Amino acid sequence: MHVMTLTLPSELQGFVEEKVKTGAFASDAEVIRAAVTMMKNSDGEYEQQLKWLRDAIDVGWDQAKAGQLLTPDEVWTRLEERKRQWLAARGLHE
Repeated sequence: MHVMTLTLPSELQGFVEEKVKTGAFASDAEVIRAAVTMMKNSDGEYEQQLKWLRDAIDVGWDQAKAGQLLTPDEVWTRLEERKRQWLAARGLHE
């Protein structure tokens, strides 16, 4: 295992110390390890979302080249439905 020495700004140092003080973590190292793990996972999720978006763009481009286009009204209707579903899934209303 490689030993690393970190210097944090006082506000981050206070945050880490508070996490240990409240018992959420046993040590400063555990707080930092958890933070880096969360960052790593977040990067992976971002890459997955980016791949999904690029794939969707490729599909859309192929459909457009094949003349499979939606009218503006169809696009608007689909967007409104997705918005309604998104809000409903979160218990929100327009």
